[in-house]
Amino acid sequence: MNKQTQQLEGEGDAKHTSRFALIVTADDAQATPHASLYSQKELMIHLPDIAAIAEWMQVSAEVVREQLRLVDDVRLNSNVVDTFGRVTFGKHDFINAENGYYVGWITPALHYTMGGL
Repeated sequence: MNKQTQQLEGEGDAKHTSRFALIVTADDAQATPHASLYSQKELMIHLPDIAAIAEWMQVSAEVVREQLRLVDDVRLNSNVVDTFGRVTFGKHDFINAENGYYVGWITPALHYTMGGL
């Protein structure tokens, strides 16, 4: 269990225990069509700032700010790999996103296609 999961388990509604959210700056979201499509389908929402994200996630703003600061640290230092092994991030600053964020809960799901699972 990582530090973020422990912090989420200590706060908020039990239904949000050990859940993960996708957070994309609105500026980075403009480069791809998925944020607007997912917003239309109500899978993601636009939030103006870190305080709004924290309220939506039901955690403290400091938890969100610390996680976004870690993302910025990795994004700016190409020699560092984040907790999940990612090495590629958006071009825009997560802490000081001027146009807000698109956020959504990551929900495990099976995807059925005509070819099977």
